[in-house]
Amino acid sequence: MICEVHVVQRLLGKKWTILILENLRESKVMSFNDLENSTIGVTAKLLSKRLSDLIKEGLVDKEIFQEKPLKTNYRITQKGRDLLQVFGKMKEWGMHYKVVPSGCDSTNCNACARKGFC
Repeated sequence: MICEVHVVQRLLGKKWTILILENLRESKVMSFNDLENSTIGVTAKLLSKRLSDLIKEGLVDKEIFQEKPLKTNYRITQKGRDLLQVFGKMKEWGMHYKVVPSGCDSTNCNACARKGFC
């Protein structure tokens, strides 16, 4: 069990990963620009790297449309949706033990980040 926890922690412990998955959960399908705009503070280079990691792990799908300009959409996979259930439990634990940033009244972590709480 330790190995599995370590692997999941290594993936999710990377900055922006959880917020990217949360954004995809809320929007179902997003373009790269939409993800970049909704994940406040992430650079295009880092977002691209995190999306590649998530695709490699089977948590996110990438769809490329052969049009001009080239269009790319991202969506969360079933494996990613299953992982989001773990996030829900983490959120419940955090709320129960009041580990939410002081002053954050939103259910969306990006909203708190925009307000400067995270």
